[in-house]
Amino acid sequence: YAVRLPEEDVLVELTATTRVGVHRYTFPGGTMPHLTLDVSSVIGDKRSEQGTLTIRPEQRQVEGSIRIHGSFSGRYDGLDVYFAANFDQPIASHGTWTDKAFSTNSTAASGDSIGADVAFPASQEKQTVEVRLAISYVSIENARENLEAETAGRSFEEIYTRARDQWEGHLSRIQVEGGS
Repeated sequence: YAVRLPEEDVLVELTATTRVGVHRYTFPGGTMPHLTLDVSSVIGDKRSEQGTLTIRPEQRQVEGSIRIHGSFSGRYDGLDVYFAANFDQPIASHGTWTDKAFSTNSTAASGDSIGADVAFPASQEKQTVEVRLAISYVSIENARENLEAETAGRSFEEIYTRARDQWEGHLSRIQVEGGS
């Protein structure tokens, strides 16, 4: 999937493996690339709670967990989801938020409404930032293992091509006939 965000003039490209989302953001020149990770965001009428996150600027990583409620996880009083994200660019500045309180230079947050803010070095040239974010229902360490197993040594294009080919393989089983 790809979309251009017109107000920011940012090209967003997304692809995935089974347990890893791979994002590529292309920012215009003359800006400081900047991303926010809303750890407690959920789709629809679901909810989340008990989130934790840690930013590791030197390792170019953000990791943590969140308990989600809704869909099948509602039967089990929620389900913990662990994540590990790696960036391909150095983190120039960072912060976290809990509820609506933002803390500049903070590397950790916990609560029901949390997130991370990361920025990357400014450039006069167009700049690309790639994020690889893995999940696990077991542990942060397992999320890191999923990240390594499913994306290590593979370019964005290789991951995209593999995902496209897998979808085409599944969808090509359907043959539509008739009609005009």
